[in-house]
Amino acid sequence: MNPPAAFPVSARVRAVLHSAGDALILPPRDFTGRWLERAVLVGLFVLGAYLWADALNWGQIPWDRADWYDITGPRLFFLQEAVQNGQLPLHVDDPLGMKNATDRFLSIPDVFASPQIVLLRWLTPGTFVLLQTLALYALGYWGLLRLKTQWQLSLAAFIPLYLLFNFNGHLVAHVAVGHAGWGSVFLFSWFVLWTVQLLESGGGWRWAARVSLLLAFIFLQGGFHPFLWCWLFLAVLLLFRWRLRKPLLLALAFALLLSMGRILPAAIVTQDLRIGFLSGFTTTAELLSGLVILRGPAQALETVTPLNPLVAWWEFDYYIGWAGLAFVALGGGLWVWKRRAWAGSFAPLWGTCAVMAVVSVGRLYRVVFSLGIPFLNGERVSSRFFLLPLLFAAALAALAIQRSLDEKRPGRGLILAGFGGVLLLFNDLLQHRELWKSDQLAQFFPSETFTRLHLANHPDPLYTAALIGGTLIAAVALAILLAAARRSPE
Repeated sequence: MNPPAAFPVSARVRAVLHSAGDALILPPRDFTGRWLERAVLVGLFVLGAYLWADALNWGQIPWDRADWYDITGPRLFFLQEAVQNGQLPLHVDDPLGMKNATDRFLSIPDVFASPQIVLLRWLTPGTFVLLQTLALYALGYWGLLRLKTQWQLSLAAFIPLYLLFNFNGHLVAHVAVGHAGWGSVFLFSWFVLWTVQLLESGGGWRWAARVSLLLAFIFLQGGFHPFLWCWLFLAVLLLFRWRLRKPLLLALAFALLLSMGRILPAAIVTQDLRIGFLSGFTTTAELLSGLVILRGPAQALETVTPLNPLVAWWEFDYYIGWAGLAFVALGGGLWVWKRRAWAGSFAPLWGTCAVMAVVSVGRLYRVVFSLGIPFLNGERVSSRFFLLPLLFAAALAALAIQRSLDEKRPGRGLILAGFGGVLLLFNDLLQHRELWKSDQLAQFFPSETFTRLHLANHPDPLYTAALIGGTLIAAVALAILLAAARRSPE
């Protein structure tokens, strides 16, 4: 019996390899490509979950360092005491951790107020932070997959986008120093997805319902600041695309109405919060440094100057490295080069991103802050406004690169260069994460006395009225929104 010919086997191997290569730069169209893509996507999710769990030291939080000791830690231990005692978390015994302004716990807008705080009955606060972060990471990854499907992104375009969304310097550094509410930033993938869908195909009540519910959910996760950035982004977008005013105005209005249970209690203590506007990026050069200069906790306080007092480096840290900046710049350049061939509906996004980026520099936002409007004066570090422009630019860059790959298959040289760029991006972001792991804080931040907050509930008619009134407004708004969305054809 003659042995089988070698040629057909070799041909099949070459076909599999060719299919695998296509799957990296084009949406997969055959069995091999689809399964390769699925394996990579599962691997990315697991790797990201591991890296974030490791960054948080698997729930072993340094409660005596950075903002863990005087903000997040006391608040979480207080919530745990309330849950374990079966009481509402209304008043604290000491304004420590409450900006030294009030004992009304739920009047501070960036505390956790989501239903999952009941888990603190069984979990330690450190484990809660870990699981909360991983849950939001998983939801955010789902949103990225939806965006990938929307735009038919290949792995070559999706992997850099995934890395920039989940490991940019702003997110990593803020979570590291104790801003656990920044975990809601993972949900920005949904905000980008639905904003893009609005520009591509319009929207109505259903679109407004999705976006306003998303923003209200972000608020409940301790994400008051991310909520405010998204709200302002939509407000600016309205100026650039007035014909979409109906869905945008509905989303803006209902995002506020659904959050009244958090906004009204905060409004009654606005005058007690003795905080002033600080700064954005000192200069545009500092903005660029934040993108490409790797600095860790050891250098975090070196940026505190008379120009920006109390503003440490993590407020300017948007590290994506030169490889990440090249990815975004390449995508932007492609949009400029192909603006006629790719005539589309994304010009308002670029305009909105430009406005938010400009406002993030210097003290331009101080004009709005000084008006004293309870909601809009909640952000005193305007460099934070830059995160949404960066993520939108990364998403549009991924789309531009994919469109180029769809038009013309690159040569081997370009493929290898692109593969090298992705590896450099991963390396750069991994090095930044290593510097900002929570267990590194002990080396560079002084140990502080950690003081727990305790329940001290007492009669407080105004506060109670604000909580009940705000919750009722939110409930009525939710009923109206869901009923209108159900009747809407879109």
